[in-house]
Amino acid sequence: MRAAGASAEDIARAAHGQGRAIGEQFKDLTPEPLRTQIFERNIQRYGDPEGPSIDWLRDAGKSWEEIIESAARTGGQDLGF
Repeated sequence: MRAAGASAEDIARAAHGQGRAIGEQFKDLTPEPLRTQIFERNIQRYGDPEGPSIDWLRDAGKSWEEIIESAARTGGQDLGF
């Protein structure tokens, strides 16, 4: 996307969207009670069962470049992942 001239915002939005889609797929495959634990943690932390929205990240002061970088990382270290 960079080579094609996309802005950092466009890249961040695309990468974040893809990351959320992948996260949703894997959460759907996660057995209970762990799935509920993940959703509850995300709601408590981000106000969204799927994790931080792009608006949440921007409101938290993340730059478009930081969002791009974070889209490539997995989360859940606090849950033992």
